[in-house]
Amino acid sequence: MFAIVLMAVCVVGCRSTQENDDSALRDRRVSVSYGTVETLFFDQTPLHRAVAVDVWLPEGYLTTDEAYPVCYMHDGQNCLDATTTWNGQSWEIDEAMDSLSKLPDFQMPLVVCIYSNEDRMRELMPADYKTYTTLWNRLRHPIMGHFIRYAGSDEYLSFVCDSLKPFIDTHYRTLSDRKHTAVMGSSMGALMSLYAVQQRPDIFGTAMGLSFPAFKGMWDIQKKAIQSARLDSVRLYFDNGTEDLDATFFPMFDELEDLLKAQGCEESDLSVQVFEGKGHNEDAWSQRVVIPLSFAFGY
Repeated sequence: MFAIVLMAVCVVGCRSTQENDDSALRDRRVSVSYGTVETLFFDQTPLHRAVAVDVWLPEGYLTTDEAYPVCYMHDGQNCLDATTTWNGQSWEIDEAMDSLSKLPDFQMPLVVCIYSNEDRMRELMPADYKTYTTLWNRLRHPIMGHFIRYAGSDEYLSFVCDSLKPFIDTHYRTLSDRKHTAVMGSSMGALMSLYAVQQRPDIFGTAMGLSFPAFKGMWDIQKKAIQSARLDSVRLYFDNGTEDLDATFFPMFDELEDLLKAQGCEESDLSVQVFEGKGHNEDAWSQRVVIPLSFAFGY
């Protein structure tokens, strides 16, 4: 387990750009309208970079002894506070939880928001994709255009499962079993969520992905990766919109439900949806995030 650090130690005479970035993350302020948020900072990780993490706590967490399920979210800087995001949009998870708190069968989770950086495409790209092609070193990312060459998803997953989750389970009141542990993201985060339950079904019982990127140029590889998985013991939610970037994921996305069922995912444990007129952005995801959260935690 890697320790959380509360203070930076300067070991050279001047700060590098990375040190300045780390300082800003360490001293960040995140505002929420419902519940409370605690900010964490992990200085040393398997990713060879510092990782900021926001932990959203439900109303009542600080005044009761109740234990809670946990949802781990990728691209954590976009989850809660729109004023701190690059595009002024967020998932508005706190507002979604406010709405969900009124449902009788919804079990409120803690939400652990894991920040990404400029390497997110590589960190969230499933490493097993390279198993299914002899051209891995010559593949370009279908959207970003850069050569893939290296996928850091195993290091990312190691941080989440072997460092972050033990820290969360030790320092917060959690229901730590797989039934009560979910993972969620959008776009590349949707791929990472599926990869997480494929690789670590001992940790995650549910995966949710919004705007699942079924890449035309890589769909054969993506299909082979899914067809190698056992999904008979997990619950899965995936969706897409029909506008802008999401529109490019069809007709490949239309095959996803049958692929997941073929690998053992029961129909009662699977939800694959299409949202007409919705695009590929945080505003669109915030409008429907209550649906996957209800799927995951509406016990």
